[in-house]
Amino acid sequence: MQVKGIIREFLVNCSIKSYSKRTIKSYRNNLTRFYDQINEPELENITALMIKQHIAELQSRGLKTTYINSIIKSLRSFYVYIVEQEYLPSSPMKKVPWCKERIPIIKAFSDTEVMGMLTAYSEKGFLELRNKTIMAMLFDTGIRCFELCSLTNSAICDDHFTITGKGNKDRIAAVSVPLHRLMVKYERTRDKYFSDKVIHADTYFLSRSGRALTNAAVERIVRQAGERAKIDDSIRCSPHTCRHYFAQAQIRNGCDIYTLSKLLGHSNIKITQVYLNSMEDKDIIEKAMSTSPLLNLR
Repeated sequence: MQVKGIIREFLVNCSIKSYSKRTIKSYRNNLTRFYDQINEPELENITALMIKQHIAELQSRGLKTTYINSIIKSLRSFYVYIVEQEYLPSSPMKKVPWCKERIPIIKAFSDTEVMGMLTAYSEKGFLELRNKTIMAMLFDTGIRCFELCSLTNSAICDDHFTITGKGNKDRIAAVSVPLHRLMVKYERTRDKYFSDKVIHADTYFLSRSGRALTNAAVERIVRQAGERAKIDDSIRCSPHTCRHYFAQAQIRNGCDIYTLSKLLGHSNIKITQVYLNSMEDKDIIEKAMSTSPLLNLR
């Protein structure tokens, strides 16, 4: 049975199941590249040993463990489909373990640094106000970069908005008073700016040409805010670091990890735990003191 034909069938099935374009693209790239490299066109001839040997070869080339695990994830999903369709009696992936990943420690921003980045942009003019609102939304909601870029006008309400995340799963983000003030002002300024211009997208945040913002554009906005605020070079100024700040600030402010997992749109609480690995000892001690059973006796 030809592998390439089954891959096409699997990707069509993913589309029917409403998997995101991002996920389908990842599956397509990982599977196509993998089977091209092992050079075995027949599905029945591929063994667990062949897969393990290929993974070992990728490791010897110094490729990141996260990338290798993404290939393993794609293969596991692919073989689940193959067994469901009874093309094979069992999956060779049952004998292929995950590669052990080193837990990444991402240094998050301090409150002082966040204040600096929030004031990096002014409230004068469409672009400055748009960028300021973007920074506030990133810090205050933990929204992912691609989620922010695809946020639509219809998703916005006064005290909350709906985020469409990974796997097209929706979640609600609360709009605080400071964020709401900026959003109202941004909307008024945006509508005035585009009163005599053509708008090409229904997204909440627009480029100066009336199109949806790209991930790269938002990354530049955050990076420039870091430069204006003179953030230390040891901290990566990115939307993802803003998300880490949101997670750690929520924990410091009393949010439990289960609620935080829902706020971040995580499918697994283990992913949420990674966001807390760079919390400093003093933050952990302060949190432990505030939740001490003896100090909270009633």
